[in-house]
Amino acid sequence: MASDSTGFSVLDAVKLVEDFSFENFYYNSQGKDVLKELEKREQGESSFFDMYSDIEMKIIMDNLDLFSMVLLGVLKREHPYQIWPKSLIFKEIQFLDIHGGQKVADVGAGSGALSILLGVIYEDIELCVNEIDASKIGVVNEKIKRTQSLNATNVFTTKIGNKFSCGFEGLDLDKIILRYTFHHFSEKKKMLESLKKSLAPTGELILIEDVDKHSNQVFIKASCPQAMKKRNIKKKLRKAGFELVEEYDYLNNSFFKYKIR
Repeated sequence: MASDSTGFSVLDAVKLVEDFSFENFYYNSQGKDVLKELEKREQGESSFFDMYSDIEMKIIMDNLDLFSMVLLGVLKREHPYQIWPKSLIFKEIQFLDIHGGQKVADVGAGSGALSILLGVIYEDIELCVNEIDASKIGVVNEKIKRTQSLNATNVFTTKIGNKFSCGFEGLDLDKIILRYTFHHFSEKKKMLESLKKSLAPTGELILIEDVDKHSNQVFIKASCPQAMKKRNIKKKLRKAGFELVEEYDYLNNSFFKYKIR
């Protein structure tokens, strides 16, 4: 069966368009933890997928990797799901500035979409993937099995963390990525201590956060109700012994790059 640039068969793509309302799923899933809802559905505790038939649910499950790349912003929503070069995710990747030979951690990785993407587009890197939810680590491990053959030069390590520790202490990481996760940490002080112990002396801690903004005298509210103000983020990092070396704003998103002071 012929495949398009996303690795999914043309038949799957046609089924996705003809048998399933992708736009409907895309908009319904905004702000939802789809994997968590799937887990709840299996236990009879979620009504999120009640609107979908068994055939539609099969298409969802068969194309979760495709959905994750669309939701991440890598691919356009319309068939044939081409790369979307103006997407925010490519601004993020440019800011990360990853190079071959580096050890990189994705802390609070969720379903691992960013880690998998990095593992496909970069060569000769070690990716350490952290998530506090054990079921999501299981999903990440399955994704690694499916995609690692695309770039066999990379090494993946997954770790179930906790609210106090990322679990990577002593690894001398070159980069630690906190992508829309820092504001969710319940024990920020202890977690920052853990992150500091995980970095190499010249390593970088990179935060990407959705924050409240004032633009042209118009207030723009962050999408997450738990989002922090920029000054509070900087205060927490400064108190923890980190020095801000680069900052970049794009739309409602603020990118921070820190080193150990």
